[in-house]
Amino acid sequence: MAFSAMVVISVLASGARAADIIATGFDIRGDSQTTQFTATVSQDVGYTASVLPNPYRVIVDMAHVGFDVPPGAGRKPKGLVKAVRYGVLEEGKSRIVIDTDGPVLITKSSLVPSAGKKPARITIELTAISEEVFNAAFEIDQAKPPEAEVAATDPSVQEQPVAEVEPAATPQPAKAATPEPGDIVGSVTPAAEVETPAPAVVKPSLKPATGDKKIHHAFVKPTRADGKKVIVIDPGHGGIDPGALSPGKTLEKDVVLAFARALKEQLDADGRHHAVLTREGDTFVSLKDRVAFARKHGADLFIAVHADTLRGKSVTGTTIYTLSEKASDTEAEELAQRENRVDAIAGIDLGEQSEDVAGILIDLAQRDSRNQASVFSRAALRRLKDVTKMTGKPIRSAGFTVLKAPDVPSLLIELGFLSNPKDEERLKSSAWRKTLAKALASAVDSQFSSTVAANP
Repeated sequence: MAFSAMVVISVLASGARAADIIATGFDIRGDSQTTQFTATVSQDVGYTASVLPNPYRVIVDMAHVGFDVPPGAGRKPKGLVKAVRYGVLEEGKSRIVIDTDGPVLITKSSLVPSAGKKPARITIELTAISEEVFNAAFEIDQAKPPEAEVAATDPSVQEQPVAEVEPAATPQPAKAATPEPGDIVGSVTPAAEVETPAPAVVKPSLKPATGDKKIHHAFVKPTRADGKKVIVIDPGHGGIDPGALSPGKTLEKDVVLAFARALKEQLDADGRHHAVLTREGDTFVSLKDRVAFARKHGADLFIAVHADTLRGKSVTGTTIYTLSEKASDTEAEELAQRENRVDAIAGIDLGEQSEDVAGILIDLAQRDSRNQASVFSRAALRRLKDVTKMTGKPIRSAGFTVLKAPDVPSLLIELGFLSNPKDEERLKSSAWRKTLAKALASAVDSQFSSTVAANP
């Protein structure tokens, strides 16, 4: 059996703008040895498919595609597929992540073009293999030079990056509704069995799809001419990474973005601060890019915003986290491990971080920044406890990757638990978010007033 773990197919899109191409359903068929995954899309679209380990998953990258997939379907595992996630990875790039039950290879992959009223279909066949075989093949593939990765045997097919697929001359926009933020898994929509000619064959490779934007980090901290303090607010998760999910289907990525916007509004209102968000909408931002964003903007303070979920419903309240080499307790350590894995789950190749970022992750942060973060956490607690319920241990610490910028005082706030009905109700309340944001903004103002007083 020939190994075909990665297949790259380039096609000419049908002239539609990216926003007009909509994925409308997923179909999963097969058993624990061979499983076929099909994504139905409104029009032809270029894509890449690749396999990644730790955890085992298949990554399907496309030029920006919207999702109008019925929520709630496809949660149950089927064949080799444990779950399907999807969303916008970055500007101009969408991603489907197929979580698998173990190591797999892509043995077949094809794009069935749209015809008349019939939509296009991306079909990927997965075959189970042993962990030893996968690891050996993956190691060999990682050693290949980049120029040897793709070699089309059909000269009529032009190879090019997915994000650069050129549209045909005549626009044919799809009449699909603008998609709302998707659920954490896709639907399973039955698709007709259609035999089609084999597509252009390309040289297989195990190397993951790349294309993540490289950021060059400046270590000279920029300053604002107006003297305003820069507060970077980081709403966690986003895009393909939904974060926690409540029993009532409330997504963490949505409520933390809503709170981040409320906090920015409060900070900008007094004229003494300049607040910026690491993401303005439902987009995915890697952990390293969140850190780089803060440093690029010369952040004087970095506030990461999250919400959590637990199996039980009894745990409730807000918690403040700071960075430390050793976690303050087991719960803090487990939370940090979950948050630090979001890049891997979304398909980011952690081995391709720049030397600058690697240095940031190794550095345990400058003592002054940690001290400032500690002072701010206590100021935040004094104000937050008057307006909302805090957990029994409201200030904790652990090794959160997103807090590791060495020259930026950083703090992570868990607003509450989506697994708790009362917390979920508060998180969804605009009035509660505004009250909490006002209290936290007051703590920010106090932090810098104290800094100025201490350094006349």
